[in-house]
Amino acid sequence: MDTKDLAIAWLKQDEGLVLHPYKCTADKTSIGYGRNLEDCGINQDEADLMLQNDYQTARLDAISYLGTEVFTELSATQRAVMVCMAFNLGLTRLRKFVKLKAALLE
Repeated sequence: MDTKDLAIAWLKQDEGLVLHPYKCTADKTSIGYGRNLEDCGINQDEADLMLQNDYQTARLDAISYLGTEVFTELSATQRAVMVCMAFNLGLTRLRKFVKLKAALLE
């Protein structure tokens, strides 16, 4: 096992994985395997990866809201609007737009 693999294995074991922000023993907001968000934040690649993952969730939420058939019949712009709404609102609040859904189903 090389240095990187050994260190990562130890860090995973010592830090543990927490998928939501938490306060570490130094009272810093952390996430994952002890990433100190207050001092380190995230980099561009990490932000882009999170956005790609969040896009997939929002897309599935938009499909859940409208149904696959209706979603696929929308134009690319309309689908993008629905995904952005799902991203910003979440599925629970998106479902409150009953008149929008009715209009899209016509």
